[in-house]
Amino acid sequence: MHSWRRRRAAKHTGGTRYGDVLQDLKQATKALRPDIRRFLLSTAATDSVCPDSFGRMSHRASFGDALYAWDDFALAAPAELQALVEPVGNSFFFDSISFCEKAGAHALQLLRVLRLPKANICLFLDEIQRGYLPNPYHSAEHAVDVVCRLGALLEHSGVARELMGSGREGAVVLLGSVLAAAVHDFRHPGVTNNFAVQTQMPVAKQFNDQSVLENQSLALSLSMLESEEAGIANRFSRERFLQLRAVIVSLVLATDMSRHFELVRTFHTLVLDNIGRGSENPMQFEKLSAGGTVLPNPWRALNKKQKDVTLQIALKVADIGHCALPHALHLQWVRRLEEEFFLQGDREAELIEVVAAPLFRSWCCLFPECSPIEAALKNNENCWLHACEPISDLRAGDQIP
Repeated sequence: MHSWRRRRAAKHTGGTRYGDVLQDLKQATKALRPDIRRFLLSTAATDSVCPDSFGRMSHRASFGDALYAWDDFALAAPAELQALVEPVGNSFFFDSISFCEKAGAHALQLLRVLRLPKANICLFLDEIQRGYLPNPYHSAEHAVDVVCRLGALLEHSGVARELMGSGREGAVVLLGSVLAAAVHDFRHPGVTNNFAVQTQMPVAKQFNDQSVLENQSLALSLSMLESEEAGIANRFSRERFLQLRAVIVSLVLATDMSRHFELVRTFHTLVLDNIGRGSENPMQFEKLSAGGTVLPNPWRALNKKQKDVTLQIALKVADIGHCALPHALHLQWVRRLEEEFFLQGDREAELIEVVAAPLFRSWCCLFPECSPIEAALKNNENCWLHACEPISDLRAGDQIP
């Protein structure tokens, strides 16, 4: 058992001190290169006190304020790592494979850039990273990739700003979205749901053949999140923690590909065809289709149910977002898929045309600021169809105009 968990029992006036966990963090990262290790530890002791609960802050901003740091991605990273970290949360074309190779075993701790005033969350994420199996595709690198792309989607769509500006409730939704991206393939065995069901793997029996891998990821990661040892659940009111849990469950279950077409249809009928109807801020609307009206702030026009579906679509876009990476990076992920599932390359064109293109088009219809991913997607589709060289050379660090 980690000593930081034992130390939780020790009560300190004003809260749990960061110094109590700093030594454990140093121990956990000592295998890394010194400059990278300093970077990963750089926010661990920036303040002396961490709050016991909301409303009992000492020498730190509120929980909501801590989530308002989407622009502070570079921090004081070593030069070699800084160039890779700068696009986090801003570019769809983040090179998570290279980042993980350089950052080592603690790559998921790049989520420290959110500056959450919870050392426990950073340690929880470290435990999540350790729990990812060394699959070619469904690995910790994939989790990092999805987290970073989700950040870019929420940033450029304006959703992150809206959530961060709506108090604690919005902050919890944003945190839940990030955690869902981090845990969505936790303990993935490297096979499909269908394979697990057809071979009657124990996980299929445990979850009655329904979204078995997604349910396994949720059951294991939420058990860790809710545990007394993690020290996270008791930082929230019951209402807020149930809200956080509901966001994570909703988003992770939405990544089950057997629900893909149903969810895209729901997004069209519930959101794109009815935006503004029944929202908290009613406004004039038209069907968002080719030539339709582009709303200046679509998130505000959505009611709660519409917002829930929109966040599910955001995670799905992030989950299969390698389809819209620069072609060289896209090929790296395709090779990993081929190794894990023995896919053939010519199936990638079908994946893009049938699955990815309608999904990405739907998202960009509502949030046109994200349209560069459509162009990148089309580039990759053309390359698969015509076995040609990439039409354009988008780099991993390129940002959306």
